[in-house]
Amino acid sequence: MWHITYFSEDDEKRIKGAMELIGCTNYELISSIDEAIKPLVMEKATVP
Repeated sequence: MWHITYFSEDDEKRIKGAMELIGCTNYELISSIDEAIKPLVMEKATVP
């Protein structure tokens, strides 16, 4: 799975178009770096 961050609505549209063009459906678009790393931070916080 690809986790791709974007910075603007235009970026999001371009990424979706490119992924569709190459036939990739195994990706997640994330609107910020903070959102992208949040699961990692939460996981680390729960590990003893």
